[in-house]
Amino acid sequence: MAIDEQHKQYKKYFPIWKEITDIINQENLKDLLIPVESIYGSTKKTNVKSRNDAYQERAVFYAITANTVKGQIGLMFSKEPKLELPSQLEYVKTNIDGRGNSIFQQSKAVAKNVDAISREGLYTSYPITNGEVSQADINSGAAVATIQRITAQRIINWREQSFGAKIKLVFLTFTEIKEEMQEDYTIKETQQIRELFLDTTGENHIYKERVWSKTDNENWVKGEDITPRDKNGKLFDEIQFDFIGAENNDSDVDEPNQLAIARLNKAHFRNSAEYEDNVWWIGQSQPWMSGITQNHINLMKENNMYVGSRELMGVPPGEQFGIDGAPENPLVRQAMLDKVDMMVSLGAQQIQVGGVAKTATQTNYEKGTQYSVTSMVANNVSSAYTSALARMERFMLGEVTGESLYQIDTDFIKPDADPALLKEIASQWQVGARPTFDYIRRMKELGEFDKDKSDEDYLDELFREDMPNLENTNGEE
Repeated sequence: MAIDEQHKQYKKYFPIWKEITDIINQENLKDLLIPVESIYGSTKKTNVKSRNDAYQERAVFYAITANTVKGQIGLMFSKEPKLELPSQLEYVKTNIDGRGNSIFQQSKAVAKNVDAISREGLYTSYPITNGEVSQADINSGAAVATIQRITAQRIINWREQSFGAKIKLVFLTFTEIKEEMQEDYTIKETQQIRELFLDTTGENHIYKERVWSKTDNENWVKGEDITPRDKNGKLFDEIQFDFIGAENNDSDVDEPNQLAIARLNKAHFRNSAEYEDNVWWIGQSQPWMSGITQNHINLMKENNMYVGSRELMGVPPGEQFGIDGAPENPLVRQAMLDKVDMMVSLGAQQIQVGGVAKTATQTNYEKGTQYSVTSMVANNVSSAYTSALARMERFMLGEVTGESLYQIDTDFIKPDADPALLKEIASQWQVGARPTFDYIRRMKELGEFDKDKSDEDYLDELFREDMPNLENTNGEE
C-alpha cells in the first residue's frame, strides 16, 4: 500500500465535501452551472463560448447554505463555552495551536466544518523530548502540547483493529504542506503526509509518528520514526487523535448535515441562471414587420430607417409594423421560490426538537431525550476537545487529572414561558406554596434567570434589604 492511499469512504465523500464547501464559501460557482452548449447546442464554438459566458455572469447566487451554517454557529457560541483547566493548561485560552489561536477561536472553526460536512479531527501534538520534561521548559513554552485542527479533506486514510473487546485506531494519515522561504523570498511548498500509527509488535502498544515528504520527482520518502513521551518519560499506548462527526465521534464518515440544503441551493442557482437568461433573452421589446418586400428593406437601409433612429418609418400599403413585449414567464421564478421554501424548511428542522407545537412542559421533557442536529454538533465538538485536553494533561502533568472540561452551550432552544405561567410561579413562591430554591430552579429552566448564576446569589438578591420582606423560603435558606 502506498502512503498516499485513500480510504474508500474518503474517496466517496471528498467530492461531496467539495461541493458543499464551494457552495458555502461561494467558490467555483460557475462549475455548478450546466454549460449552455449542453442546453442549446451550436455549431459555432465562438458563439457558444460568448453565450455561455453571458449565461454564467447573469446568474445570481443566494448564500442560503452559508447563512444557515452561520446561524447555527451563532446559536452554539451565543454564550462563551464553559472551560475548566488545571493551571498548567491555562495557555490554551490564548494559544492552543502554537499559532496564537485560542481554544474558543479554534473550536468555532471546527464546529463550522462539522456543522457543514460532519467531519473534522483534532491532533494532539507534542514536542520531541529525550525523556522527562522540566518545569522550566513548560513555563517557557518550549515543551508544551498543542491541539491542531485537521480538516476532513486532509484525513486521507485510517484503520482500526480489535484487541479483545476494545477497538483501537492503529493507523491514520493526513496531509500537510511544508513552507520554506527561498533566497529570493519566494515560498516553496512541499507536500507531506504525517503518519500516526500504533506499534503492536511487542507486548505493549506504542504510539509513533513519521513524516513522509514528496520529492521533486514525485516520490515519497519516509522520515524517521518519532516516539512521543509524556512529562515523566512514559510512552503513549494510543494514537493521539480525535475524530469529530455530526452523529458520533468514531472514525466512520457521517452523512454531511448540509448536503440537502446545499443541493437545493445549487438547483436554485441553476434556476436563477435560467431565469436571468430568460429575462435578458426575451425580456426586450421585439420590433416586427409583416408583408415586407426586399425593395422596402433596401429602402430602409438606404435611409437609415431603423427603430430608435427617431426617423419616421413608413410602410407600403398592406404592410404592418409593431413592437411586441415578451410574455410573462413565471415558471422558472416559481421554481426558485419553491426551492427557497424547501431550504428554509430544512434549515428550520435542524434547530428544532420537533415539528409539532408543544407546551413548555413537553419541550422541557423532550430536551433531555431529543437532540437537534445543532446540539449534537455542539456536544460532539465539546466531547472531542475534552478528550484532547485530557491528552494534553497526560503530557504536561504526567497523568490525567480529569480537571479539564470544554462544553459548548446547547441550551439555545428556549421553552415558551408565557406571562401567565411566570405570574403563577411567582405567586406560588410569594405565598409560600413553592420553595425558594424550586422557584429559582424553575425560573432558570424558563430562561428568566441566568442558569450559570448560583442559587445562593439569587437567594441573596431576592432577600436583600431593599426588596419586600419575603421571609418564607420554606426553611431552605
